[in-house]
Amino acid sequence: MKIKDIVKMTAELLELTDVLSLNAFTGETNEEDALVKHDLDLLVRCANLSLSILATDKFKLKKVETFLTETGEISFDNFSKNVFEILSVKSKNKKVDFRVYPTILDCFNKGNYSVTYAYMPDYKTLDEDIDDFDKKVPLHLMAYFTASEFSFVSGNFEDASIWEQKYKEALGFITSSKSRKLPERRWY
Repeated sequence: MKIKDIVKMTAELLELTDVLSLNAFTGETNEEDALVKHDLDLLVRCANLSLSILATDKFKLKKVETFLTETGEISFDNFSKNVFEILSVKSKNKKVDFRVYPTILDCFNKGNYSVTYAYMPDYKTLDEDIDDFDKKVPLHLMAYFTASEFSFVSGNFEDASIWEQKYKEALGFITSSKSRKLPERRWY
C-alpha cells in the first residue's frame, strides 16, 4: 500500500474531487490550484500522522538489533529506525537490566546486546510504500483515520467526530477478530 492509496481513498470519502483531479492521480498535466495542492499536502501529512499514531498505539512496529559495546552505552544514533520504546534487552539470551536516557541506552556493562524496540515509521511521500505494517492495517482503516485527522485540522469538528467513530468501529472489529472463534458444531 502507498500513501497515494490512502490519500486517494480519503479524498473519495471526503468528496474532495478537486484533489482527485490533480495530476498526481490522473497523470495529466494541468494548472494546479494552490488551495487544492495545499489540501493534497495536508492529506499526506495527516496520513503520516495516522501512521505514527497507529505505530505507537495499536500496531507497534518492532525490530531487533544487535550491538557490541565497550562501555555498556548504546547511542540511539546507532539504531537503524527511530526508537519509540525499548521493549527488552538481552545478553546471551537472558534479559538484562537497562536504563533509557534521552540520547543513549545504558546496559551498565560492556558486551554484546540484542535490543528489541518499537519504532516510529519514517515520513513517507505520496508515492512511497508503507511496508512497515506488513499488511496489518487495511486501507479503509487508514482512510477513516486520515479523514478524521484532515477534518479536525480543517476545523470541521462534526465530520472529524463521525470519521473517528468509523475508525474506532473498524479498529475494534480488526483487533477483536483475531480472538474470535466459532464454536464447534456437533452432528447428532
